[in-house]
Formats: sequence, structure tokens, C-alpha cells
Amino acid sequence: MSTESPYKRVTDNARRYSGEQDALPLVEWLNRNGETRAARRVVRLITALNAPPDIESAEYKTWRSGTDRTLGRYRYSPQISVAVHRPSGNQYRVSMVPSRWLSGKGGAVENREPLAVLQVVRLAELGLVDRVRRCSCGAWFFAHASTKQWCSVKCRHRDYKSTPEWKEKRNRYARDYYRDNFMGARRDKSQRKRK
Repeated sequence: MSTESPYKRVTDNARRYSGEQDALPLVEWLNRNGETRAARRVVRLITALNAPPDIESAEYKTWRSGTDRTLGRYRYSPQISVAVHRPSGNQYRVSMVPSRWLSGKGGAVENREPLAVLQVVRLAELGLVDRVRRCSCGAWFFAHASTKQWCSVKCRHRDYKSTPEWKEKRNRYARDYYRDNFMGARRDKSQRKRK
């Protein structure tokens, strides 16, 4: 009898987050293509999906038609490949491939744009499109937690150090440090000169 566990063990310690598989290539593409027209179109789509109007409002119909018009410019074709080949039966993987890839049209940046839009749509389907954010340094990142606002600890510290609260705390610390370490020595010198 085998004592092996029926559960598959994860051997790597890397954490996996919902939506990360679609978000990371999208974020890399946005950071690489910065201010190109293609990237601006994808950013407009992300912005529109992050702030939809209330379904009962009059603006919803306008928002919906604008979003549908934006998505309508992209064409995809389903593609199937064998994921696992078994004598008992194959397991297939179905993916959507941008039609421009099949026709060979479009430049290098535009050629990846439909894939970026497809990743935005997948994130929207998961309810995670709001996690694709722009840091104060200008870099795009995927927020694993809904409260994450910065792409790195360095950016978080830089922004915190520019707040009035931190500046006041730092000034208070410097005053106290100077008083405790240098003011006593100055008084001692001045008292020695008087003697």
C-alpha cells in the first residue's frame, strides 16, 4: 500500500495570486510601450472599466456603447492545441489568438495590443481590472492586495517621506537628537571658557 498523499504538493514557495497570469504580461507590455498610441488605447479601456457608471443611470448606455466600440476594433480567432497527449484521450487547450497575428498585419507594438486588450478583458471578467495600477513613479504594476498603491517599497518610502507628517516627525527627531547630543557639549565648552 502506498503512503503517498493523493494531493499534489507545491514544491516552489512562490505565491500565486488570482489574475496574476494575465496581469503580469499586460503590465510588462504597458511599461515597455509607455506613451505609444496602442498603450494609450489600452489605458483608456482600463480607465473606462475601472469607473463604470451605475447601470440605472443615463450615462451607462453611452459608456456601454463606447466600451463596445473600443472592443469591436479587435478581432480574435479560437485556436486549439493538445495540452496533454494520452492514449485514453487527449486534453486540449483552447486559446483566443488575435486575427492580426494570423494575417501578419500590424507593427510590433500594435501586434501585441490585441493580446493586451484580451488580458484586460480576462481581468475584468475576474473583477480584477482595478488591480492594474500606475505607481506615482509612472510604472504600471499589478496590486496583489486591493490596498496596494505603490510598485515597490522604494516608491512607498519616497511618497511617505514627502508627506507633512513625516517631515514634522523628522524635524522633531533632528531637534531632539541635536539637543541630546550636541547642546550639552556646547554648554560645557562655554562654561569652561568662563572659568
